[in-house]
Amino acid sequence: MATSEFVPQPARYAVFVDAGYLYAASGALLLSCSSRREYRVAAEKLIKALTSHADAMLVGELLRVYWFDAAPKKQPTVDQRVIANLPLVKLRLGNLNAQGQQKGVDAQLRADLEALALA
Repeated sequence: MATSEFVPQPARYAVFVDAGYLYAASGALLLSCSSRREYRVAAEKLIKALTSHADAMLVGELLRVYWFDAAPKKQPTVDQRVIANLPLVKLRLGNLNAQGQQKGVDAQLRADLEALALA
């Protein structure tokens, strides 16, 4: 028997996305790109694909998608503003430093995980 038969399925679930990691890993794997600036992502279609996959794998209702990303001085880019306006998507921004490194994203992700676990 599969393990999922013994674990009760949640009534609601959330999808957590570390956009920086997802973009870096998929860019390297699919496009042999080392920089996010080298390609564009249709984020709305990507989010739809992720939620469709989760819906097929889980029993329950999608609470929301938490989209974790970074921007200089935490000011969202045009693409990030579009993502923030999608239904059931919560944009969480960390800071992007001068070297292009995300700062604060992991802490926000952890805080949201803990908040949902306690709810």
